[in-house]
Amino acid sequence: MLPIILLSGYFKNTGNLPAWLGWLQYLSPFKYGFSNMLINETSNRASMIDQMNFDVGFWNGIAFLSGLVVA
Repeated sequence: MLPIILLSGYFKNTGNLPAWLGWLQYLSPFKYGFSNMLINETSNRASMIDQMNFDVGFWNGIAFLSGLVVA
């Protein structure tokens, strides 16, 4: 559980992850939940979203979370 939380982008910026470990962030449901929460709370401040290096949009995050629940 700890690697999933660490790779979500909450503790460490996802742009600073090593390339060999960076692909695991896409398996973390916390990544999509945190990015959607950040997009929802800072909808008019795109600079904060860009600073966190989140590359998933709001509706894509919802779709990925739904897919992880089904899987």
